[in-house]
Amino acid sequence: MKKLAVLILSVLIFSSCKTGKSLIPGENNYQEHNLYTQYYNLAEEYMELKKYSKAIEYYKYALEDKQLRDVVYYKLGQVYTYNGDYDRALEIYEQLLKKDKDNVSFLICAAYLYSMTGKTETALKLYSDLLEKNPDNENILVNYINLLIYQKDYDNAKTNYEILVKKFPGNKNIEALKEEIKKYEESSIKKEAQAPKN
Repeated sequence: MKKLAVLILSVLIFSSCKTGKSLIPGENNYQEHNLYTQYYNLAEEYMELKKYSKAIEYYKYALEDKQLRDVVYYKLGQVYTYNGDYDRALEIYEQLLKKDKDNVSFLICAAYLYSMTGKTETALKLYSDLLEKNPDNENILVNYINLLIYQKDYDNAKTNYEILVKKFPGNKNIEALKEEIKKYEESSIKKEAQAPKN
Protein backbone atom coordinates (compact mmCIF):
# COMPACT_ATOMS: atom_id res chain seq x y z
CA MET A 1 0.00 0.00 0.00
CA LYS A 2 2.90 2.31 0.81
CA LYS A 3 4.37 1.60 -2.62
CA LEU A 4 1.06 2.56 -4.23
CA ALA A 5 0.92 5.84 -2.31
CA VAL A 6 4.45 6.72 -3.46
CA LEU A 7 3.52 5.97 -7.07
CA ILE A 8 0.38 8.11 -6.91
CA LEU A 9 2.33 10.95 -5.32
CA SER A 10 5.04 10.77 -7.97
CA VAL A 11 2.45 10.91 -10.77
CA LEU A 12 0.81 13.94 -9.18
CA ILE A 13 4.12 15.73 -8.64
CA PHE A 14 5.42 14.85 -12.09
CA SER A 15 2.27 15.99 -13.88
CA SER A 16 2.01 19.23 -11.84
CA CYS A 17 5.64 20.19 -12.48
CA LYS A 18 5.09 20.44 -16.21
CA THR A 19 5.32 24.14 -17.02
CA GLY A 20 4.82 24.15 -20.75
CA LYS A 21 6.95 23.59 -23.82
CA SER A 22 10.48 22.47 -23.21
CA LEU A 23 13.45 24.12 -24.83
CA ILE A 24 15.27 20.78 -24.94
CA PRO A 25 14.40 18.76 -28.08
CA GLY A 26 12.56 15.53 -27.23
CA GLU A 27 12.12 16.37 -23.55
CA ASN A 28 8.33 16.64 -23.79
CA ASN A 29 8.14 13.18 -25.37
CA TYR A 30 10.40 11.81 -22.66
CA GLN A 31 8.29 13.40 -19.91
CA GLU A 32 5.07 12.09 -21.46
CA HIS A 33 6.52 8.59 -21.72
CA ASN A 34 7.54 8.76 -18.05
CA LEU A 35 4.05 9.86 -17.07
CA TYR A 36 2.45 6.99 -19.00
CA THR A 37 4.97 4.60 -17.47
CA GLN A 38 3.85 5.81 -14.04
CA TYR A 39 0.22 5.16 -15.02
CA TYR A 40 1.24 1.67 -16.07
CA ASN A 41 3.05 1.09 -12.77
CA LEU A 42 -0.02 2.28 -10.85
CA ALA A 43 -2.19 -0.11 -12.83
CA GLU A 44 0.20 -2.94 -11.99
CA GLU A 45 0.00 -2.08 -8.29
CA TYR A 46 -3.80 -2.05 -8.42
CA MET A 47 -3.70 -5.43 -10.19
CA GLU A 48 -1.56 -6.82 -7.40
CA LEU A 49 -4.07 -5.47 -4.86
CA LYS A 50 -6.93 -7.01 -6.90
CA LYS A 51 -8.50 -3.58 -7.36
CA TYR A 52 -9.37 -4.31 -10.95
CA SER A 53 -11.55 -1.28 -11.69
CA LYS A 54 -8.72 1.06 -10.69
CA ALA A 55 -6.23 -1.02 -12.67
CA ILE A 56 -8.45 -0.70 -15.75
CA GLU A 57 -8.59 3.07 -15.29
CA TYR A 58 -4.81 3.44 -15.19
CA TYR A 59 -4.14 0.94 -17.98
CA LYS A 60 -6.45 3.03 -20.17
CA TYR A 61 -4.36 6.12 -19.38
CA ALA A 62 -1.18 4.21 -20.22
CA LEU A 63 -2.62 3.11 -23.58
CA GLU A 64 -1.92 6.62 -24.88
CA ASP A 65 1.81 5.82 -25.02
CA LYS A 66 2.76 4.17 -28.33
CA GLN A 67 5.75 2.40 -26.77
CA LEU A 68 3.60 0.80 -24.08
CA ARG A 69 0.46 0.19 -26.14
CA ASP A 70 0.90 -3.52 -26.96
CA VAL A 71 1.86 -4.63 -23.46
CA VAL A 72 -0.82 -2.44 -21.89
CA TYR A 73 -3.46 -3.79 -24.27
CA TYR A 74 -2.53 -7.34 -23.26
CA LYS A 75 -2.66 -6.39 -19.57
CA LEU A 76 -6.04 -4.75 -20.11
CA GLY A 77 -7.32 -8.05 -21.49
CA GLN A 78 -6.03 -9.81 -18.39
CA VAL A 79 -7.63 -7.36 -15.97
CA TYR A 80 -10.97 -7.52 -17.79
CA THR A 81 -10.79 -11.31 -17.40
CA TYR A 82 -10.02 -11.08 -13.68
CA ASN A 83 -12.84 -8.56 -13.30
CA GLY A 84 -15.30 -10.97 -14.98
CA ASP A 85 -15.84 -8.79 -18.05
CA TYR A 86 -15.27 -11.70 -20.43
CA ASP A 87 -16.79 -10.05 -23.51
CA ARG A 88 -14.41 -7.08 -23.37
CA ALA A 89 -11.48 -9.35 -22.62
CA LEU A 90 -12.37 -11.55 -25.58
CA GLU A 91 -12.51 -8.53 -27.89
CA ILE A 92 -8.99 -7.63 -26.81
CA TYR A 93 -7.59 -11.13 -27.31
CA GLU A 94 -9.24 -11.39 -30.72
CA GLN A 95 -7.52 -8.12 -31.68
CA LEU A 96 -4.20 -9.38 -30.33
CA LEU A 97 -4.60 -12.60 -32.33
CA LYS A 98 -5.05 -10.57 -35.51
CA LYS A 99 -1.53 -9.25 -34.93
CA ASP A 100 -0.02 -12.55 -33.73
CA LYS A 101 -2.28 -15.47 -34.72
CA ASP A 102 0.07 -18.18 -33.47
CA ASN A 103 0.71 -16.77 -30.00
CA VAL A 104 -0.07 -19.70 -27.69
CA SER A 105 -0.69 -17.49 -24.68
CA PHE A 106 -3.27 -15.42 -26.60
CA LEU A 107 -4.89 -18.59 -27.96
CA ILE A 108 -5.18 -20.14 -24.50
CA CYS A 109 -6.77 -16.97 -23.14
CA ALA A 110 -9.15 -16.80 -26.10
CA ALA A 111 -10.19 -20.46 -25.63
CA TYR A 112 -10.94 -19.80 -21.96
CA LEU A 113 -12.88 -16.64 -22.82
CA TYR A 114 -14.88 -18.39 -25.54
CA SER A 115 -15.94 -20.95 -22.94
CA MET A 116 -16.81 -18.22 -20.43
CA THR A 117 -18.92 -16.32 -22.98
CA GLY A 118 -20.93 -19.38 -23.97
CA LYS A 119 -19.10 -20.04 -27.25
CA THR A 120 -18.36 -23.57 -26.15
CA GLU A 121 -17.98 -25.19 -29.56
CA THR A 122 -15.41 -22.57 -30.57
CA ALA A 123 -13.59 -23.11 -27.26
CA LEU A 124 -13.55 -26.90 -27.71
CA LYS A 125 -12.17 -26.58 -31.24
CA LEU A 126 -9.51 -24.13 -30.10
CA TYR A 127 -8.46 -26.31 -27.14
CA SER A 128 -8.33 -29.34 -29.44
CA ASP A 129 -6.11 -27.46 -31.91
CA LEU A 130 -3.94 -26.17 -29.09
CA LEU A 131 -3.48 -29.69 -27.71
CA GLU A 132 -2.51 -31.00 -31.11
CA LYS A 133 0.22 -28.35 -31.41
CA ASN A 134 1.19 -28.39 -27.70
CA PRO A 135 0.75 -31.99 -26.51
CA ASP A 136 2.98 -31.43 -23.48
CA ASN A 137 1.01 -28.50 -22.05
CA GLU A 138 -0.88 -29.96 -19.11
CA ASN A 139 -2.87 -26.77 -18.45
CA ILE A 140 -4.40 -26.89 -21.92
CA LEU A 141 -5.26 -30.56 -21.38
CA VAL A 142 -6.86 -29.89 -17.98
CA ASN A 143 -8.95 -27.01 -19.36
CA TYR A 144 -10.01 -29.15 -22.31
CA ILE A 145 -11.10 -32.00 -20.02
CA ASN A 146 -13.04 -29.59 -17.80
CA LEU A 147 -14.84 -28.19 -20.82
CA LEU A 148 -15.62 -31.68 -22.12
CA ILE A 149 -17.12 -32.56 -18.73
CA TYR A 150 -19.13 -29.33 -18.75
CA GLN A 151 -20.45 -30.31 -22.21
CA LYS A 152 -21.25 -33.78 -20.85
CA ASP A 153 -18.92 -35.35 -23.42
CA TYR A 154 -17.75 -37.87 -20.86
CA ASP A 155 -16.27 -40.38 -23.30
CA ASN A 156 -13.83 -37.81 -24.69
CA ALA A 157 -13.26 -36.44 -21.20
CA LYS A 158 -12.33 -39.92 -19.95
CA THR A 159 -9.99 -40.55 -22.90
CA ASN A 160 -8.20 -37.25 -22.29
CA TYR A 161 -8.21 -37.85 -18.54
CA GLU A 162 -6.31 -41.10 -19.12
CA ILE A 163 -3.76 -39.16 -21.18
CA LEU A 164 -3.42 -36.65 -18.34
CA VAL A 165 -2.81 -39.40 -15.76
CA LYS A 166 -0.25 -41.11 -17.98
CA LYS A 167 1.66 -37.98 -19.03
CA PHE A 168 1.28 -35.85 -15.90
CA PRO A 169 0.73 -38.18 -12.92
CA GLY A 170 1.46 -35.39 -10.42
CA ASN A 171 -1.13 -32.95 -11.74
CA LYS A 172 -3.16 -31.45 -8.88
CA ASN A 173 -6.44 -31.70 -10.84
CA ILE A 174 -6.39 -35.48 -11.32
CA GLU A 175 -8.52 -36.35 -8.27
CA ALA A 176 -11.18 -33.72 -8.95
CA LEU A 177 -11.46 -34.76 -12.59
CA LYS A 178 -11.58 -38.42 -11.57
CA GLU A 179 -14.52 -37.65 -9.25
CA GLU A 180 -16.42 -35.84 -12.03
CA ILE A 181 -15.93 -38.73 -14.45
CA LYS A 182 -16.80 -41.26 -11.73
CA LYS A 183 -20.13 -39.46 -11.09
CA TYR A 184 -20.97 -39.84 -14.77
CA GLU A 185 -20.03 -43.52 -14.83
CA GLU A 186 -22.13 -44.24 -11.72
CA SER A 187 -25.14 -42.44 -13.16
CA SER A 188 -24.74 -44.36 -16.44
CA ILE A 189 -24.69 -47.68 -14.56
CA LYS A 190 -27.87 -46.67 -12.66
CA LYS A 191 -29.62 -45.70 -15.88
CA GLU A 192 -28.70 -49.01 -17.48
CA ALA A 193 -29.92 -50.94 -14.43
CA GLN A 194 -33.22 -49.04 -14.42
CA ALA A 195 -33.82 -49.39 -18.16
CA PRO A 196 -36.64 -51.80 -19.04
CA LYS A 197 -35.39 -55.14 -20.28
CA ASN A 198 -37.00 -56.75 -23.32
